[in-house]
Amino acid sequence: MLKALSQIWVVARQTFCTFFVSPIAYVIMIIFLVLGGLYGFMLGNFMAGNDASLYSFFDGYRWVFLILIPPMGMHMWSEEMRAGTFEMLVTLPITTARCVIGKFLGALGVVIVSLALTFPLIITVCYLGKPDMGIIVTSYIGAVCMAMAYIALCSMASAMTRNQSIAFVLGMLMCVLLNLFGLQSLNDVLTGYFTPVADLTQSLSVRTHYIKFLRGIIDTQNLYYFLAVTLFGLFATNTLLWIRRSGGLRDIITHWTLSKNVKTIDVMRLFLRTFFGIIFLTLLLVCGAVISHQFRMRTDLTEDNMFTLSKSSVYALQNIEKPTVLRLYMSRDKMRKWPVLEAYAKRIEDLLEEYRQSGNGKIKIEKYDVQSRSVAEESAIIDGLTGVQVENIGRVWFGLVAATKDQRLLIPDLIPMTEARLEYEITRAILQLNIRQKPRVALWSPLPVAGRANQVNPLASIPPWAIVRELNKTKEVHLLPKMIPYIDPQKYKLVVIIHPSMLTTQSLYALDQYILSGGRVIFFCDPNCYYAAFAKRQVGIELPENLLTSEFTQTLPAWGIQMAPNAVAADMTLARVDEESRLRDPCVLLPNSDHQSLNRTHPATQKLRELMMWYTGYFEGKPRGDLELIPLVTTTKDAAPISKYLAQKRDQTITLFKADGIQRNLAIELRGHFPGIFVGGRPAAVRNFSQKHISQALAQSRVVLVGDVDMLFDAFNGTTVPSPFDPRVQIRVPSNDNTAFFFNLVDDMLDINTMINIRGERALRRPFTRLQVMKSDIEQNVIEEERSWINELYKIEKQLSLARLDPMADPREAESLEKELNKIIDTLTNINIYRDKIANLENELFFWNVIAMPTLVGIFGLIFLAILFYRRRAR
Repeated sequence: MLKALSQIWVVARQTFCTFFVSPIAYVIMIIFLVLGGLYGFMLGNFMAGNDASLYSFFDGYRWVFLILIPPMGMHMWSEEMRAGTFEMLVTLPITTARCVIGKFLGALGVVIVSLALTFPLIITVCYLGKPDMGIIVTSYIGAVCMAMAYIALCSMASAMTRNQSIAFVLGMLMCVLLNLFGLQSLNDVLTGYFTPVADLTQSLSVRTHYIKFLRGIIDTQNLYYFLAVTLFGLFATNTLLWIRRSGGLRDIITHWTLSKNVKTIDVMRLFLRTFFGIIFLTLLLVCGAVISHQFRMRTDLTEDNMFTLSKSSVYALQNIEKPTVLRLYMSRDKMRKWPVLEAYAKRIEDLLEEYRQSGNGKIKIEKYDVQSRSVAEESAIIDGLTGVQVENIGRVWFGLVAATKDQRLLIPDLIPMTEARLEYEITRAILQLNIRQKPRVALWSPLPVAGRANQVNPLASIPPWAIVRELNKTKEVHLLPKMIPYIDPQKYKLVVIIHPSMLTTQSLYALDQYILSGGRVIFFCDPNCYYAAFAKRQVGIELPENLLTSEFTQTLPAWGIQMAPNAVAADMTLARVDEESRLRDPCVLLPNSDHQSLNRTHPATQKLRELMMWYTGYFEGKPRGDLELIPLVTTTKDAAPISKYLAQKRDQTITLFKADGIQRNLAIELRGHFPGIFVGGRPAAVRNFSQKHISQALAQSRVVLVGDVDMLFDAFNGTTVPSPFDPRVQIRVPSNDNTAFFFNLVDDMLDINTMINIRGERALRRPFTRLQVMKSDIEQNVIEEERSWINELYKIEKQLSLARLDPMADPREAESLEKELNKIIDTLTNINIYRDKIANLENELFFWNVIAMPTLVGIFGLIFLAILFYRRRAR
């Protein structure tokens, strides 16, 4: 065994070293590095994508490897046969199989070195943002696995012929073929009468198996695929070389038929060895496929376990009582028209299998291939699904239903864009089917959050906000009247107040008594409620003028907290960038985990990625008594207060903005014994209040204050996208974690923690945080520089006017002032040079990743080859 390993090592080392003594080798590596960088930066839109990942680069390696590996493969055996060294090789005391494995490992070592030279890419994404290192690791593993398969196939092509050009073409064609198998056009042609062939081509596609590595998943099925292709290529190479080593199949047959020097038994041994070798390899691959399917292992290396069932879901499944069935309906043949959806359906099946394994026998999975006029179609209709009629294809079915003996729930909107929420939706549906009693939640708002019916014109009716519709699914929601009566803390454990404006004295008193009794309240306040103005202007809802500001903030000083009624928070780092104008709006904030503006220790915010808050108020002050203040959402230090009247004028806001280095609280939680608002006793305006007046807190309570109401409105927490089946059908997709934030607050206040950990967007996309900060700094530098030059311009213009009006003034002074004035105007014209720093940064990154490393490889190659040349001449 040690002798075999030693011989393999010698061949591998020689192959590896031989590659680097050829100028062509360095040219190939340079081309590989340049094309890999260009593919990611140009075709992959690396900088424009604003995503700290290497997906765009690694996805291109399926094609870029065709530049690196086939040229290496053609030298492996074709060069040996052309140069006549193959005959010398077969005389050495080493088997053909060991030679094949040794050369394979040597070539693989060259590929690994080439991949290692892409390390500037890792430095780049770590510099720009916070990448998921688990995904980067699995991407490199996938690239090495794909390189193994390519090298084995190219080795087989090289063993077929002495001609290196033919070997190069054959090797490249085989590698290209594995990539073409996954194309949609080929899939469309084969779907129908040749569906089994379409399934086969999909299973043989490199991209089908390689793409999972780029998502951060290591699956034994994908590892087996690349191992099977590698074993096939190496076995075929060994067989071809063994036949050639034995004299060649044609020569043996010719000599056997024309001469008696070759015994019949030698020919039979040749055929039997080849035949049984093929049978053994086939059995090995089949057994490997069965084992990998039956004993499948799957590891999710993503930082947030994006594609693995969370511990919260596992815990929830272990405590359900009713047996639950998850039914997956899909039109498999028709869905082949959408490879992205087909791959998404496969991921759903994998996720459902995890539910089955974690359900302790109470979760059953049923899969239906829905055909026209079939039992599966009837079952889908009974479960509430409606297929989508697609032109020239027919009705397409794709849906998921959770059902028990007496209930069923439809999992809405199965599209790839909502994949991050799929686990939450499935777990929520299972818990909703198994819930015994919904907790009671009281809701009050002067806005039509629960909808508004129009009896005269039903089309003019306003539907409830999405958050209210979702809240009704898992909670028993009671709407409080406009004048809030006594709130029983035993009946309602939580009260949600959305935009506490126009609260009567009785309503304030009822809330005060509820809080002093130990009740819990969530207040969504707003100094400038955009929805109130929008509803009146766009929808035609008659709302009072004074509804723009939450008046409840006037009572906060009783707790030691202040919220300025006429000011909003502005932050250049968290500012949203308008997609059309590409300009920042400092008063529309995107608090996110990357800038540490979300509390990572609080249950309501620890799993969130990004919020969107529109003209948000902020909270200041020191709580009174034993109240504890916990910040939930904050600005960065690149923030400042802005008048709410000025906030809507973006250009003026940017011009006047100047950060003061203070972080402001956009959402807080107060815990402890609250001081009463009505310290003087029951107000005279409160009548018919039969309960005893409470002047001091009877128990600890919790109150959450959020400085924005608009974040709960549908238009600010989600968007609509066309259905992949029918563009006329619009599907709602969350655009941020606003909805998750609301429900996390509700569940945390109700002490229900099951769904909190899986509700946030576990998104793979990670923005370039450093780039955002740099852009903010540059814009502020430009503004300050521009402001100072404008002030100087006004000063010079004033001096010039006085000099022109003064008859005693020196003409040379006016001329000097004019020159200085023109110089300032030129400076203001070219002041955007500061913004070129971002473009310069992009150019620098492009240089280090696309030009610098290939240049260094070329310089090293020239020096190394020059040293070898002079050493040979010296000999």
